[in-house]
Amino acid sequence: MNTYGAASISVVSKISVWLMGDGLRILLIVVIGLIAYYLGRAVIMRSIVAVSGKSRKRKDFYKRIQTLGHLAVAAWKFVVLAAVAITILPLLGINIAPILAGAGIIGVAVGLGSQTMIKDFISGIFMVVEDQYSKGDRVKINTVEGVIEDMSLRTVILRDDNGVLYYIPNSSVSMIANYSKAWRYVSLPFSVTPDKDEEVARQQALAVATETIDASKYKEHYLSKPKIKITGASAQSADFILSVKVGTGYYQRTYSELAAAFYRRLGEN
Repeated sequence: MNTYGAASISVVSKISVWLMGDGLRILLIVVIGLIAYYLGRAVIMRSIVAVSGKSRKRKDFYKRIQTLGHLAVAAWKFVVLAAVAITILPLLGINIAPILAGAGIIGVAVGLGSQTMIKDFISGIFMVVEDQYSKGDRVKINTVEGVIEDMSLRTVILRDDNGVLYYIPNSSVSMIANYSKAWRYVSLPFSVTPDKDEEVARQQALAVATETIDASKYKEHYLSKPKIKITGASAQSADFILSVKVGTGYYQRTYSELAAAFYRRLGEN
């Protein structure tokens, strides 16, 4: 056998040994990585659906699930790829110590410079999962009130009644008042002077509100009967407030309708 043939047999022999040793280990690591990725992806999606299950009736439910799912699955994919790479590289004869050291230094620098951004993303995830608000909702965030025009896992874009756009980082949101969740109260204050009978005035107010609701084209959006409670009293007057529960999408229309009839009819008496 010539030298070339012997060298070829030697190379094939070495490759066979490597394939039966480190090669088999690498294949096993890749298979385990794939299994971990697909299993983790399934668990993530099921968990997100379970956590957000109470919001299934909201029209933006699947959009929120898709957003959270893509983010979480992408993060899990990165973790699996990193773990597989760190495990395989030594088997290929690559010293990963310098790589890990360099990555550690870079990671510290990036981490210090992106703490606020990380907080924004974490806060955004909780806001979306908990369905605190959605695009199109009327809200008050901190001290700014308006309608949400757009939102992401980093910021929420809010337009106030003057048309001003506010870009609010999620990590800076300390208080949220959502006026678009299910229902609100239409509240109409009124006063009764000492020269009038309080009980008669209360009954008249209830009658006016009830008649207005019964004749309203938005009748189905009034979700409760009108109620009256006293809020204060003095020598000059007794103060009351009439309230009715209404659907949030019809708050302005029901408020305008009820207030116009209520104060006009009360003024006539």
